[in-house]
Amino acid sequence: MPRCPHCGAEISYLYHYCKEYTKYMFELDGEEPSYVYLDTDYAEAEEWTCPHCEKVIATTEEEAIKFLKGSAEKSP
Repeated sequence: MPRCPHCGAEISYLYHYCKEYTKYMFELDGEEPSYVYLDTDYAEAEEWTCPHCEKVIATTEEEAIKFLKGSAEKSP
């Protein structure tokens, strides 16, 4: 099992963070505001972090896979 290069904890999974932009239609339903979901877009910025210390281990899915398979050194 790989160890976090930052805190040394054994880990079998990573947290994945990505920014997303969610579009809603906003209108008034009588006097009440109403939000209707339309779409979600994802930004390019992504991070995979240690579930214990939450420091970044990978910045691409490929790096995250390599790390979990045990074939990666400390990522920047």
